[in-house]
Amino acid sequence: LIRVPSSPSLQHFLEDLIPLVDLRPEVGIYAMILLDRFLKASGWKLRATHWRILLLVSIRIAQKMEEDSCVSSQTLCEVYGIYKPEEFYEFESIFLRMIKWDCSISNEEYLKSAQKFFSEEHDFPIRSSRTEPF
Repeated sequence: LIRVPSSPSLQHFLEDLIPLVDLRPEVGIYAMILLDRFLKASGWKLRATHWRILLLVSIRIAQKMEEDSCVSSQTLCEVYGIYKPEEFYEFESIFLRMIKWDCSISNEEYLKSAQKFFSEEHDFPIRSSRTEPF
C-alpha cells in the first residue's frame, strides 16, 4: 500500500535525499516552495501515485536555480528506480509550464517558508546566504 506522505514525511524524504545526491540543505527548502507553487497553480493534490516525482522534479529545478551544477535526471531516476529519464523530463516540462517558469524566490519567501516547513529540530538553515532574490 502506497500512501500520500504527511509534511513530516516529505521533510524526512528530503533529509534522506540530501546526502545521497549531495544537495545543499537549502535546496530542499527551495524545492518545497516550488512544489507548493506548483500545487497551487495546478490545483493538484499530492497523491500516492505522483508525490515522489513531483518532489524530485521540484528538487532538480531548485538545484538548477541555486547551484552551479546539479544532479542529473538519470541519477535521480536511478536513486529511486521508479521513473525513466523520459518520464522525468516530461514531468519537469509540465511542472515548469504550470508555474509559468516562475522559479524566483525572494529572501523573504525563503525565510517564511523555512520557518513554516521546518522546525528548529531539523538541521535545515532558516536563512539564505543570498542578498538578492534569484
